[in-house]
Amino acid sequence: MAPVAPGNESMTRARGDKGFVAFGLVLIMSASLLLGCAEESAGPRLERPGKVPDQVIWDFTTTDSDSGQLVWIFRADQALVFQKSKRIESVGVQVEMYGEDGVLGSTLIADSGLIDRRSGAMTATGNVHVVSRENYELETEILHWDRDRELFHTEAYVEVRQGENLYSGWEMECDQNLDRLQIKREPKGVIVSDEEGDIE
Repeated sequence: MAPVAPGNESMTRARGDKGFVAFGLVLIMSASLLLGCAEESAGPRLERPGKVPDQVIWDFTTTDSDSGQLVWIFRADQALVFQKSKRIESVGVQVEMYGEDGVLGSTLIADSGLIDRRSGAMTATGNVHVVSRENYELETEILHWDRDRELFHTEAYVEVRQGENLYSGWEMECDQNLDRLQIKREPKGVIVSDEEGDIE
């Protein structure tokens, strides 16, 4: 189901000299996001570098819901909105992820992000850090959210800390709570036993 139309987006538009700023921002953001996404194949696609957005919005906020249930709240310092392709490119990202029970499951921060408003898919790029309600932590350079499967995934190197246990490797999938974790390539783990405190 496609995400609901944002109801609380700031509608500030770039005018005058801000048009040149917006154009420059598109070039810089698109180039940096393309470099970060070059090895990933399953995330939303970026607009062509140099394409001027329909809107430039500061202090941007939007939400996604499924059958009336809140899925996520996406905030950004600045967003470039492309109406025709339903893409939003942003910088200074924070995303709150909610579970079926309506409780906050995890919070993601990243340097930049991309939303595909048709599918609800997201990609976060640059210093991606996710913290779950159990205080589990995930760190990587690029992370996708698959709305249909309700999973984070990446082909990049990732580190996930669950309490005192640390897991790392490439090609990861996990749920928003960072509980159900699968690392497919070169998985490594340092596991501390709850009973004896031994490292395995």
